[in-house]
Amino acid sequence: MAGFNTLIIQDNIAAKLRATLPFHQVIEDGVVDDVNLLRDPVSQQVVPYVIVRFGPLRRKYLGNSMGGSRHDDYYSTTDIMTIAPRGRMARQAMMIITDALIGWKPDGTSEIVIEGGSSEFVVMSNEARPTAFVSSIRMRFGVNQGGVSQYLTPPQ
Repeated sequence: MAGFNTLIIQDNIAAKLRATLPFHQVIEDGVVDDVNLLRDPVSQQVVPYVIVRFGPLRRKYLGNSMGGSRHDDYYSTTDIMTIAPRGRMARQAMMIITDALIGWKPDGTSEIVIEGGSSEFVVMSNEARPTAFVSSIRMRFGVNQGGVSQYLTPPQ
């Protein structure tokens, strides 16, 4: 990995999510507006999908290098949410994703681990009916595992 190019790592994680749940749409960085939720034309239930959001590069409190700050230990995080019409479906999709990502090591990173816990909640409609169930988790990975002697160059 040249420099601290976390975009390559993020692209690899998003690709892994798409390969892990091939029938789920994976949306990066945002949440779909309730009005625009994909719905099954027959049942009118929400079509299951995944949202992935990436955190910034952060320097670890420990792990400073005598070689200077470009050789210090850094980490980043990813928040993953599964959305489905039923709670069990959202939890099952999250279980599959968690199982696929724990211990996986994208190029230039340490193994992915869970940071904190997971959470589940319900999105209610205006009629106070459950319309979508959400399961979320934050995962963490170390960056700077491969050397950062080169600086990133701007696109031309």
